[in-house]
Amino acid sequence: MSLLTSTLRALRLPLFCALLWLLSAGSAQASINCTATMTAVAFGTVDLVAGGTPTPATATLSYTCTKTGNTNTTEYARVCFNIGDGNEGLTNFNPRVMKSGAGDSLKFQLYQGTTSTIWGSSGNAAVPNPYTINIAIPARSTTSSGSTTMRGELIALQTTVPPGAYQDNFAGIHTSITLTSSTNAPPTTCGTAVADQFAFIVSATGTPMPTLRYTGCGRQRSMSRGWNSAVSTPRDHSTTLRKPRMRNSAASAGVAAITARLAR
Repeated sequence: MSLLTSTLRALRLPLFCALLWLLSAGSAQASINCTATMTAVAFGTVDLVAGGTPTPATATLSYTCTKTGNTNTTEYARVCFNIGDGNEGLTNFNPRVMKSGAGDSLKFQLYQGTTSTIWGSSGNAAVPNPYTINIAIPARSTTSSGSTTMRGELIALQTTVPPGAYQDNFAGIHTSITLTSSTNAPPTTCGTAVADQFAFIVSATGTPMPTLRYTGCGRQRSMSRGWNSAVSTPRDHSTTLRKPRMRNSAASAGVAAITARLAR
């Protein structure tokens, strides 16, 4: 047996093991996948007539990222949770828009937690900030889970919006999860491949204009709100006959004389 043949046979097993390692490492680079759910953003019944700012509504995003394939290495991932314009609010990002069955619009916006950062999506010039996380799943571990809050706010002073039920449905393409994973170092971008979606609905019901009833007391009463003493209204005219007030003293004396004669 030649020296070359012996050398090749000696290297066969190490080469084979190295090949297996390379294959497993390559598969681990794309072995993280994330799923998520989002609860509804329900404003409930809001008073649009008052012209103030209704109470914000909140929703919860819950996510789980799972490592598959080679679990004997630490896997890093950067994950973006993207939100678009919604089915009813197409092309409206800032502000976003709910629609009623009659086609009327109610403007709102979605924010990340308690911040002023609008929850948007990667590559969207109008709202460019998705909710982003960086995770590391250690060797011999398989999952990483968490949650965050989304805040919804109605735009103030929408006093001309007609009453009705409004909604914006963020199903299908209106949400997405994109991510990039690596076994070497935490990625700095989320990539463009869609891993999953997290549909949710934003809804609100606008109250009708209250019915007003004049009370004749210098105040008006709202059948839906009670008394409103800040608004002045015409007083009722009394039906009681009153004696005319005489400003001329001679005329007053003449009337008194006639009254005395009639009394005899």
